[in-house]
Amino acid sequence: MLKKFKTFLEHFFGKQPPAYLSELVGKQATYRFREATTSDIKELLRLEKVIYSGETPWTKSAFLFEFYSKHPHLYLVCELNESLVGFAGIRLFGIDGHITNIAVDPHHQNQGIGTWFMEELIANAKACGCETISLEVRVSNIDAQRFYRHLGFEAKRIKANYYQENGEDGLDMIKQL
Repeated sequence: MLKKFKTFLEHFFGKQPPAYLSELVGKQATYRFREATTSDIKELLRLEKVIYSGETPWTKSAFLFEFYSKHPHLYLVCELNESLVGFAGIRLFGIDGHITNIAVDPHHQNQGIGTWFMEELIANAKACGCETISLEVRVSNIDAQRFYRHLGFEAKRIKANYYQENGEDGLDMIKQL
């Protein structure tokens, strides 16, 4: 019933502006950040295909599950000219904030977008009382591991066969807040 009422209100008054808005002036452009919504899922899936060589590690159902999760969470997107060029998310479990994903279009990497996402998710975890922040990264993704170490993450353990699509191991990384 509440969902129908919300749809009714949006029809008459237009969609409410996102609660979260920010901008980043990169080396080549000004990027806009906002909180992700379910209406972004189609673009999130498109962006995944660009970033992950045609694969979609997260399905529409996985994104919906996260957006409607009972656990506190924050999902952000980055836009350039109203086109999504990146996204990131965190889910909070007690004293740990778990980075569920962070992805930036290869054409827009090295502009500060990934750093901005990580700093914002870390700040969110701290504000919610988390003591640690964690994530998994492919053992083959040396560049991402270097990036996370630069932000203060430490490798803790290998999770064997963590990535289902190819059985690659995942490296569990944690940062103390």
